Amino acid sequence: RNTLSGNMIIRQHKDDERKLTKTFYCWPRYVGQHILICGYKQTYFPFQCMIGPDWPCMCLTYSLIIVPSIIFILTAIEELHWAVSVVVGASLFALVCVYSITACSDP
Repeated sequence: RNTLSGNMIIRQHKDDERKLTKTFYCWPRYVGQHILICGYKQTYFPFQCMIGPDWPCMCLTYSLIIVPSIIFILTAIEELHWAVSVVVGASLFALVCVYSITACSDP
């Protein structure tokens, strides 16, 4: 059975609950109310990417972090020392990585 969630088609079968514990998946699947993007069901973030039912809010948060930061970097590179853009870029990268670890671990 295929289900439509937002813009994603998520495939789901009756045997998925048993198979998810032993099989690595790279296609979105429902696990309860959460969506397993890739990985094993019974593992943690580096080995799985699982998002909750509030994934649109997660996408909004990504855009609220990234868009203003990119705009600041592009405007600051003209007026400030290039090191400021490097520090802001490194901070942005670290922030997005830490947020991804938090947002994509098993909620």
